[in-house]
Amino acid sequence: MAYYADDYNRSNGAIGSNYSTDTAAPLVINGNKLVITAQGMGANAATFVNTWRGGGNDGKMFTDNHEVRVQLTPSGYTLATNNPVVIYLAGDNGTNATGVNVAALLYSGGSTACTIATGSGATGTTRASTSTQVPTNALVQFRRRGNVFTILVNGSTHLSWTDSGAIVPTGAGQRRVRIGLSGNFPVFQQQFHSASIDAFHAYDLAA
Repeated sequence: MAYYADDYNRSNGAIGSNYSTDTAAPLVINGNKLVITAQGMGANAATFVNTWRGGGNDGKMFTDNHEVRVQLTPSGYTLATNNPVVIYLAGDNGTNATGVNVAALLYSGGSTACTIATGSGATGTTRASTSTQVPTNALVQFRRRGNVFTILVNGSTHLSWTDSGAIVPTGAGQRRVRIGLSGNFPVFQQQFHSASIDAFHAYDLAA
């Protein structure tokens, strides 16, 4: 059984050696929390993704029943209401842009639906959605138990999807967990940012 954790309580700068970077730029630490690499003026909406590699087993979970838990917190930038926090589990061994990943896309403060999606990189298929937003200070859990994928917000079920068609593979090649944050910087405006992450945990669940 795996149990991995990171509280980000260290110097501003690189996310650290317990992660690999899936996207053009990594997440970084600022003020003991994770934020995106600052974008320049005119940058379109982008999601920055890192894969957990720390601990034993190169950061992979040991079973197909596992959960990622993140404590959200405001980023310090203006809230991007249409840019998500993304939690990935049951992921392919490569990056978020390879194979099948299951993603929880969490939006705050606007009207964009929160979703559970499957796919690779920016190509995804929505499997379940809800118009209920996620507070920027929420405790979020995203779990896989068998073929059921569930998002909990502050301990209550937020969204669930049952993979009745066996879309998501099982086994050791499908046990990566990842985290992503999003932002944009319109011309002559300012940096916008999704909620940030204050702490991360990933662990196997009892069968």
